[in-house]
Amino acid sequence: MGKIDTAASILELTTEGASKQYLKNRTNLSADVLEEYLTMLGSKDLVRILKARGGKEDAAATIKITKRGIQFLNLYNSVTAKYLTLPAK
Repeated sequence: MGKIDTAASILELTTEGASKQYLKNRTNLSADVLEEYLTMLGSKDLVRILKARGGKEDAAATIKITKRGIQFLNLYNSVTAKYLTLPAK
């Protein structure tokens, strides 16, 4: 699985909002690697990190896909379906 596939997986998991711990468990990424992805996705406005109560951005924060993230995910899924799936026999 490449970087773009991992990013798409994270975006799919955040459609309803997800905690960092949930993402870590579902993606099998280390905390450091997950943090790198979330920083990158956040800087591209593909996800938004909503701070937990008390204003701290930690494991209790909720990560949610943005409108731009949904557009990216739709494009990713279209390209994958069109070019990276085997034709039916």
